[in-house]
Amino acid sequence: MRYSYLLSFVLAGCLTGTYTPPPGQTGGGDDGGAPSGSADLAGAPSANPDLAGVQGTGVSGTISTDATWSTLIMIGGDTTIAPGATVTVTAGTTISVASGANLIVGGKLLVQGTSAMPVKFVPETAMGSWGGLSVKSGGSLDVAYATVDYAVTPLSTLAGATLVKLDHTNLTHYTGVGAQIGSAATFTYVRVEFGGSDGITVNAGAADTVTITDSIFHATGGDATVVNAGNLTFNHNAVYGDTAGGGLGLHCACHYSSTGTFLVDHNDFYDAVYGFMASDMGATSKVNSNNFYQNGNGWGTSDGNPVNAGVDLTNNYWGGGAPPLIQGNSRTTPYSTTKIAGTGPR
Repeated sequence: MRYSYLLSFVLAGCLTGTYTPPPGQTGGGDDGGAPSGSADLAGAPSANPDLAGVQGTGVSGTISTDATWSTLIMIGGDTTIAPGATVTVTAGTTISVASGANLIVGGKLLVQGTSAMPVKFVPETAMGSWGGLSVKSGGSLDVAYATVDYAVTPLSTLAGATLVKLDHTNLTHYTGVGAQIGSAATFTYVRVEFGGSDGITVNAGAADTVTITDSIFHATGGDATVVNAGNLTFNHNAVYGDTAGGGLGLHCACHYSSTGTFLVDHNDFYDAVYGFMASDMGATSKVNSNNFYQNGNGWGTSDGNPVNAGVDLTNNYWGGGAPPLIQGNSRTTPYSTTKIAGTGPR
């Protein structure tokens, strides 16, 4: 009976939710916010339930054969899915992880949550935390409708990971970086929220592209997205802190310093200390049709270098006035004097 009650409590916190603009702002692309109700994201819970002592299937060590996880899985220590093995997590499963433990993916991890029955990764105790999901070279991670909650680093990937895909997934209440990405990756309808450091940090290969669409970065704790190496496609996202001009929950709305190609359009970047922090970038990069507003600073250099002169920075909204003076690049006109419609998650 106690088991059924607790499991129901856990899943109740994981129902679908939508993007909610901060106080004083409204949804809808024409006013800079994400369209209300358009991003069907698994909701972040407000509390971390205590699962200590609850019976469930216990695993730890190395998993070398295919397995299916369902209902409640208790991970007692570092657990590795070996190359050649596939672990499938069924809809509605809660995975409770011991303090400091990591789930390491050398084979395949397939998480099959649904909007009605999302999958939940949580620490085993209410005041605890755990390491996170780690994808090794050759590993494959495919996650749909899940919440990865109260981890130190919810997701990390190494160069050579064969697949990294998150859809309708929350990375929330983390104490380190939300995701440390060293490989190609795809994020759709992802919420990165309430962190202790940067949201997503990319140190990928020159041929790797990280694609992020229709997602929300809120109060990540540091910079929302940091790209030091690799390529980035970043479309229809909302990135914001909790106070106009920043200073609470978000430093840089974006921090771009790779020499790779950046394709950044139809995003809302607001309520950060810096709206656009950038250096370098490949000459074919395009940063167009974005709303930058209510940021403490319109632009700043990310590593002291100028922005590549070839980068197209036209047709952005810079808070109603002229674009900031960007070192090394003057391709900022034409620009918009009104907020651009159709931005944010669709």
